[in-house]
Amino acid sequence: MDGLHTYSGVATDILAWAPKLKRPGGAMVFNDVGFAAFPGVSRAVAEWVNTHRLQWAMGHRGVPPGQGNLAVVFRD
Repeated sequence: MDGLHTYSGVATDILAWAPKLKRPGGAMVFNDVGFAAFPGVSRAVAEWVNTHRLQWAMGHRGVPPGQGNLAVVFRD
């Protein structure tokens, strides 16, 4: 996901896409998580991940899923 970088924009994207991707092995990848310039991105993703107790992995420079990207994986 790399849409609007606001809390509302990210929360709306999550609500639209999560039902389509929520299956064993399904994943969502969010861009710009953890950047101070986009606090709404981190807040919306953190709330969703914590509410649904999902597994996630934060990328690092040069290592998938990449710097500033967070992959959320639905459990089997």
